[in-house]
Amino acid sequence: MATPSPEYLSFYGCRLAPFSLAADRRFLCGRGSVAAACEDVAASIRLREGLTVVLGPSGVGKTVVCRAALEEIVRPAYLSIVVDPFASIEDLLTQLLSDFGVPDHGAMLGQQQPTRHQLLQRLDRFLARWSAAEPAVVMVDDAHRLAPETLDWLRVLTNLERNGVRSLHLVLAGQPSFARLLDRAAGAPLAERVARRCRLAPMSAADVRAYLAWRLRVAKDEDLDGDETAFPFGDAKPPEPAHYAPFTDAAVLELTALSRGIPRMVNLVADGALRLGQRRRRATIDAALVRQAAAAAGIAPALTARIRAAARLGAVAAIGLAVGIAAPRLWPRPTARAGAPAASARVETPAARPPAPALPAPPSPVHPEPAALHAPDAPIASEPLPRADAHLVVAASFRNAPNADRLAAALRGGDLPAFVRPDGNRGWFSVVVGPYATGEEARDVGRRLEREFSLAAPHVTVER
Repeated sequence: MATPSPEYLSFYGCRLAPFSLAADRRFLCGRGSVAAACEDVAASIRLREGLTVVLGPSGVGKTVVCRAALEEIVRPAYLSIVVDPFASIEDLLTQLLSDFGVPDHGAMLGQQQPTRHQLLQRLDRFLARWSAAEPAVVMVDDAHRLAPETLDWLRVLTNLERNGVRSLHLVLAGQPSFARLLDRAAGAPLAERVARRCRLAPMSAADVRAYLAWRLRVAKDEDLDGDETAFPFGDAKPPEPAHYAPFTDAAVLELTALSRGIPRMVNLVADGALRLGQRRRRATIDAALVRQAAAAAGIAPALTARIRAAARLGAVAAIGLAVGIAAPRLWPRPTARAGAPAASARVETPAARPPAPALPAPPSPVHPEPAALHAPDAPIASEPLPRADAHLVVAASFRNAPNADRLAAALRGGDLPAFVRPDGNRGWFSVVVGPYATGEEARDVGRRLEREFSLAAPHVTVER
């Protein structure tokens, strides 16, 4: 039975599901650490180095990268892919013999199950006859789950050689904890035989942009099929994102932050965003749709992740400077002078203020900004308050107006009604969220600021 296709395919002009979670090497985008890992794995096998380790967090693409290197670049005559790290030593050796095409005459004759030693001898005899031209390759997935006994037997397999040439090459793919396992006493004998350790890192925002464009290109273009879908490695220029990706720049940054650059998470959120876009008849996917898709998938935003993602494209200024967030200062509400009339509920923007200290102008914002967000030297964004009692949350205060504007922009990007309120007498600029009808509602927002934006003890005030 065929797998149902996403309903958005025809709406966005796709013939294939662009963001399926299946490990499909047709969609492999050779950017960043992916290209380096593929080339290292292939070179290690060609040089008969014996053992290669590929490390990376869950969902970063270790399996598809290793398979692409083996099936597209090296293409060994004998290949065995072990997907069960809990298999016994006997089952492991039996699988290798079966995958290499070695017939089990004993089983056909109803004989007793051979011992480990007998299985190893059969494998050694086979490799002695057929691996002279090129090595047989064994790939073990989820290697971080291997038992110490299995690690020791893998070390034994690396000893199989003829005339100083390795007969068998092992590729072990696992999470970063596998490196710690190798460094322990139980894994040390195997670690000494590791020729190369390849590491797959999460994608940057630029990599995510190229990744989205490439997967959509493969999904849309009917003339890309078979080997032609292998994205060129190295410094080859990726397809122009504007031609294939309906994701805006702000959406790409938001997607990078929420997914932490992990391809599997990018696929999960991007697929959900396209579904939402199709239901709402959106030709382009913006940051708001990405956030909604991430929330539906149970992925919560984090300001620190947004900062890291924006930094990769030089857009930190759009989501708040680290110094302004790390050490916020609470701004006490000024008291009225004796005999002065009651303070008006309207906050007025000062007619003029001195230029801000020299800071680099912020580039394009991470989130779509409302018209109230200005450049650092423009008037500070402020909002009038209602004359009835209003509960406000003072998130942080700054000596520097641009820093306050940037934090307010980041909070607005999180769907919070934030604005900047200047104190002309003291020279401070407070970032205020609200107004809210009740104190409990305001306190809930304060707790959210502490939890999601790492702001220390936001202060709730009441305006009358």
